[in-house]
Amino acid sequence: TAGGGIKTVVTLTDFHFLCAWGQLMTPEGRECRGPEEGLACSKCFAGEDPYAGLRFWKRWWIAQLEPSRQVERLDVPGLERMKKRLTYLRETLQKADVVLSPTRYLQDMYKRWGVESKWIPFAIDKELFDGFYRTESDVLRFGFIGRLLPLKGLHVLADALKTMPKELPPWKLLIYADDSSDEGKKY
Repeated sequence: TAGGGIKTVVTLTDFHFLCAWGQLMTPEGRECRGPEEGLACSKCFAGEDPYAGLRFWKRWWIAQLEPSRQVERLDVPGLERMKKRLTYLRETLQKADVVLSPTRYLQDMYKRWGVESKWIPFAIDKELFDGFYRTESDVLRFGFIGRLLPLKGLHVLADALKTMPKELPPWKLLIYADDSSDEGKKY
């Protein structure tokens, strides 16, 4: 690109570069704090304990180190694969001329990983709503639009609605989602 070639723009829309699953969620459905130089990925994606076989004191000593220093001292095949994946993807992203983040959360997660990006919020064409006016209603509406998967958090919204104070006006939850997949039906 320095010689006037084609510029590269990457828009971050998920956590694919940080997470082999793409969602930064553990198989148990908990939020992952990030790859920790491949340590978390080794456990989650490769299904191996990077500390397996180490004596208690060595395991304890290594666990006290920063993740990058831990990785240097561990010899585990899955960890090595995850480390290579993360290094390659980080270097690839850093070669882009511009990296865009549509949310501050994505921007912050990637910044912690060493990738700078520009925040440009998801764009909504406001002209689509020209001539549309809100109407008064006695019903408070909550909406969910998305895939029916645990990582999208519909259950979190449903749990929150269970705690709604009784003195609120009547409300309803509108769900707009495709429930034709087996995963969606199960969820």
